[in-house]
Amino acid sequence: SIETAQTYRKVINDFGSFLKNEGVKDVSQIDRQMVTKYMETKKGQSKWTTAKICSALNKVLETNYTPKDFGIGNRSQKEVIHNRRILMANSTADRASNQDALWFASCTGARRETLMSVTANQAIRNDNGQVIGFRFEHCKGGKTYCALVLPDQRAKMTSFVDNKIATAGQNARLITHCDSNCNPHYERRQFAQSLYCCLKEAKDNGTDLYDGRRGLFIDERKMAQ
Repeated sequence: SIETAQTYRKVINDFGSFLKNEGVKDVSQIDRQMVTKYMETKKGQSKWTTAKICSALNKVLETNYTPKDFGIGNRSQKEVIHNRRILMANSTADRASNQDALWFASCTGARRETLMSVTANQAIRNDNGQVIGFRFEHCKGGKTYCALVLPDQRAKMTSFVDNKIATAGQNARLITHCDSNCNPHYERRQFAQSLYCCLKEAKDNGTDLYDGRRGLFIDERKMAQ
């Protein structure tokens, strides 16, 4: 994805600066000892971060390093609990500035990375002009897909999008704030459960949840395979 490529680029640039400071001028000088020395400068960072660093280095050096190769193993349960308590105490996830992002995720199932890139002109409307979904681009794995908006949130979503267009234009980003603590895992799970219930109810009642736009959301060819 674009986000992964950007992360890898930052790691490689940082590694390049490290090598320059070490006087390394040739790729042949980059051995395990040199990589270990670089990774020692990253000690204290989370296992997730060091795993990303290893992945980036593996791509460029064609190696297969893991955090454990550099003494970065699993944290103890005590350490995990302690860190989670600190994170909860300092969390900003419930701040008012994150509420639009969390609400949008609960309506569409959007990932955090998608939230900050979706624009007003990606809205999908029915014949009455009501927003029934969104076309999400450059998602995980570089994929593009269309997501439904839950039926009971469509009126509110339409007003939300129309207000953005009126104040900032068709290309306006719908979500302008989503800080690092705003991870809508709960909202996305709730969306999935609600969407399942809505689809089942629509099938039982013979109604069209897609308002005549099913082809945008469902690839019938793949369904037939």
